[in-house]
Amino acid sequence: MKKYKICIVGASGLVGEKLIDLLNRYNFPISKIFLYASKRSAGKIVKIGEKSYKIRKLTTKFAKKVDFTFFMTDAKISSKYIPYCLNSTYVIDNSSAFRLKDNVPLIVPEINFSQIKDARVISNPNCTTAICALPIYLISKLYKITNINACSYQSVSGFGYKGLNALNNKDLSKKIFNEDITQTCIPKIGEYLRSGYTTEEQKLIDETKKIFNNSELKISATCVRVPIPYCHSVVLQITTEQKMDLNMIKNAFKQDKLVIFCNEDELFELPTCPHATNNEKIFVGRMRLDLSKENTLLLFITGDNLMRGAAYNAYRIMEKLIDDSL
Repeated sequence: MKKYKICIVGASGLVGEKLIDLLNRYNFPISKIFLYASKRSAGKIVKIGEKSYKIRKLTTKFAKKVDFTFFMTDAKISSKYIPYCLNSTYVIDNSSAFRLKDNVPLIVPEINFSQIKDARVISNPNCTTAICALPIYLISKLYKITNINACSYQSVSGFGYKGLNALNNKDLSKKIFNEDITQTCIPKIGEYLRSGYTTEEQKLIDETKKIFNNSELKISATCVRVPIPYCHSVVLQITTEQKMDLNMIKNAFKQDKLVIFCNEDELFELPTCPHATNNEKIFVGRMRLDLSKENTLLLFITGDNLMRGAAYNAYRIMEKLIDDSL
């Protein structure tokens, strides 16, 4: 079995840790691995397989001639350091830095892997977009979608370790979120735009259009921060040109290996966060027709924002690149 050289930038963050968990879970064949993070995390020891590795401080001299480089970082770090390794590796970037660049594919492997073509930098979608995309895709294979309205309920881990620490700390919460997340849901993630939407909502809108290569798709979004540690949930309202058959959609969900369809007849009655935590799958339920709008479906979905919404998507991009080269 061929083994691969891997570099992970942001190895000590929540998403970086989940990626390392996946390498261990699937016993990924590694010949060498280089782990980088901030000065604060340098020196920490990480076990991958039977070996232990030390996290190094990130500098411009980080390992570049490897097979795959993961940037599990913010846009500022990715923008600064990715140019140093162009053309020497496949870069899989979890930040927002390049997602909407014309020459950088934005990939959910089960949907649009073919868009990678010859690209060497590949973007992971925003975690909420990644969780929404597959259920939308499965419906789009049956019916032509014209409108999508998404209302998200996003966990504090979307803000990293600081968000988790704020969950039980009123003062820290107000410093980070400008509100006390320990006592309320906060209907604002990101900064306001002139349109009245927030940057998080605009990401969901723009990224979904790019993934589906459909700039005409009408999408609206409301993103809410909620006082739970892990998993993002979304209410999707989807309108199609044709009348929908709920049984056909249910069967499409149940046949997909990355979707768990939940109802009273299934193992999981409802798509809840405890079921989805640390899971690669998307949990879908509460599916019904919208009584206020023709040809419109309502459903509730839940996925682990760190795993399904980020690390697993990045890992699957790597797997597909390897499979494609065989």
